[in-house]
Amino acid sequence: MGYENGLKNFHYAILTDDSDSGATYDTPVKLAEAVTAGVEPSIATGRLYGDNKVVSNASKFNYATVTITTTKLPAKDEAALLGKTLGSDGVLRSRGNAPYVAFGYEVTLDDGTSEFWWILKGKFQEPSRTKNTGTDSIEYGQPSIVGEFIRRDFDEEWKFTGNEGNAGFETVTADDWFNSVYEPNPDTTAPTVTTAPDDDATAVAITTDVIWTFDEAIRSADVNDGNFYLMDSLGTVVDGSLTQSTDETTVTFTPTTDLNSAMDYTAVASKNIRDLAGNNLANTEVTNFATS
Repeated sequence: MGYENGLKNFHYAILTDDSDSGATYDTPVKLAEAVTAGVEPSIATGRLYGDNKVVSNASKFNYATVTITTTKLPAKDEAALLGKTLGSDGVLRSRGNAPYVAFGYEVTLDDGTSEFWWILKGKFQEPSRTKNTGTDSIEYGQPSIVGEFIRRDFDEEWKFTGNEGNAGFETVTADDWFNSVYEPNPDTTAPTVTTAPDDDATAVAITTDVIWTFDEAIRSADVNDGNFYLMDSLGTVVDGSLTQSTDETTVTFTPTTDLNSAMDYTAVASKNIRDLAGNNLANTEVTNFATS
């Protein structure tokens, strides 16, 4: 196993649920380039003395202070990490309520392997920034931000660490580490989808939208016109726009103009669509319907 010699791939993921049934996160988001990361656990200790000696001791994890420095902290990331509002005027408001997030990163080793981290539940605080006037030398400002991380309610875990030198750590685990927050018992079940209008429906209104409803959240990056589209019977792709629901389970295609009357249409959802764990649809979903 090699020695640490680098740091990269800062990511965060909003924690959306932490309950007895499990912990769920939004799709991880990559931060700017990593500069430093420090993890300082706070450990409570106790000792029992008897007969002029320590006869028992115990310790427990309380929380961990995580301090990171990046090359920059764009307003969109500061807004997400601290629950602030980035207005349509491009101005970041100062008020906000920081959400719980997971924080992940990669430590590179001198033998060409890497160690991967996810710290699972914490809130970040206001970033620290130092500004300097220009001098004869070039100096870059590097913002730092501190977070306090605790155990999850779901399983009382506070971090997961994987190393390519560890027996059983698969290459696929490393490749997917930042696609979703790691879970020891990963979801390997393909998502399923239903489509409206129904397959073989007739007399569908020309003003209809096509709606795909999944049994779980899908990746927002997969919501594009290569994966979701509508064609008429001549093979012409219908112009329109795609929107995804806030819970990421529903995708709606809205045609730019009304559909043609008495025309056959085919709605397609590609098997390249993935859930948050990276599972693809088992098959491309093809739905045929006819307008009135």
